[in-house]
Amino acid sequence: LGPAMALGRKDFENNLAKARDHYTRSGCGPSFREFLEWERDTGLHQPGGMITGPSGVEGLLWMRRSIDLVAVMMAKMLEGLDTKPAIQASYTDTLQPYHKFLLRSTFGAVFRGTPPKQE
Repeated sequence: LGPAMALGRKDFENNLAKARDHYTRSGCGPSFREFLEWERDTGLHQPGGMITGPSGVEGLLWMRRSIDLVAVMMAKMLEGLDTKPAIQASYTDTLQPYHKFLLRSTFGAVFRGTPPKQE
């Protein structure tokens, strides 16, 4: 899928590095809950569970959203959609609600260069 996936992979790697960095600094054991509570207790996030960045939990959240994008895209392609409409629909369903204008424009430009399924 060319540039679209390269951009997504780089973003995923950055979020993974952010999550690892915060997790390592936390000194938490293997419990995800312990890590979430550690970040909450450090004051990184707003009251009421509002995640703010940069934080490890924010990195994990964006990683989950990226995985959702790929899963929805693959499901749409298995349903018969060609690559470009599958990517556009999956972006609209998963990441677009969390992106501001600049990122939406960037994703639109990248997706325009996506080759059809046959290529």
